[in-house]
Amino acid sequence: SLRTTPNVFFDTATLTLYTYNGDKNILPILADYELSKQVVQLGQTTISFDINHLIKENTNPTIDNYLLSGVRPTQPDATCWVKYNALCFDYNEQVFQVQGTLLAMYGYGYFKQGYNPQLTSKVLISNNNQRHFRGEDSKLYFMTDGLTSLTVNGNAVTVTANLDLNTEYIQSINIKAYDTGDVITCTFVYEDEERTITYNVLEGCKYPVINCVFINKYGFPQSLFLSLVNKITDEVDGEDYRGLTSNFGVYNTTDHQYSTFNLNGRSAIVCNTDYLNEEENENVKQMLLSEKKWFIEDGEILPVNLESKSVAYKTQLNDKLIQYSFNFKYSFDIINNVQ
Repeated sequence: SLRTTPNVFFDTATLTLYTYNGDKNILPILADYELSKQVVQLGQTTISFDINHLIKENTNPTIDNYLLSGVRPTQPDATCWVKYNALCFDYNEQVFQVQGTLLAMYGYGYFKQGYNPQLTSKVLISNNNQRHFRGEDSKLYFMTDGLTSLTVNGNAVTVTANLDLNTEYIQSINIKAYDTGDVITCTFVYEDEERTITYNVLEGCKYPVINCVFINKYGFPQSLFLSLVNKITDEVDGEDYRGLTSNFGVYNTTDHQYSTFNLNGRSAIVCNTDYLNEEENENVKQMLLSEKKWFIEDGEILPVNLESKSVAYKTQLNDKLIQYSFNFKYSFDIINNVQ
């Protein structure tokens, strides 16, 4: 919500929005949106424009570079610049103006955080303690603005960024590149913040590890590993019709009296997490709320949809062991129908 308080008497306001990628200083020729509204009552001091859904149309987080190592910029449309120019009028006379440029991310805040929740950290992940399975891809996203140093297991990692480019304002590292030991510590030092993210490196057991990647609350991909038993089923659907069992009057018992057509199906899979700690309930929550999810299986990225619509969160006090089961469907038909 773009909220402005002019501190002068006004009766109408207009807002011009530019949403674009690339260099912050190179504006599109035409504005994307031009909005206007009147005050609800004369004398009100504040007016707001809800612009989140407009900006959301211009951001599209994906995992196209999720399997790449090294320090990586974000995809061009994972974020976008938003240039705004708000004007307030008293009748037809302009009495106030405010303008600026913002970096928009495909994220959200919780209801209790109120409108326009502010980031509490420039490292874009919720918990300081995470788990990682050796050999699996897992990205950690962070802002580069004000970053003075990044070390992984005590070794410096070089980060270069042009802050005028939305792709370099936020970058990522792949934890897979550092999983030679049992623990990975990533320490970010900013001008106004220092934060360490610790990954416990685990080995896969007898079940294949499914790397479930979801868009977290900050708008960037994050891994949740499903490492216990999983079961795949195929759900097939089609239509039947009743045909003839004779060919020019010759009765044939090997012909189908009921024939099937338009046959296709989707694969479903039941997956189970490892035994988690309470802090990781937040990762489960963000996975449930994510609009996009993928599985990484044997280095292949496959889109999936979560069929489970509710989860009863477990605690050590009530349940002792914390472990969850989820139902997914692959987001494509078994028989390819895309021409």
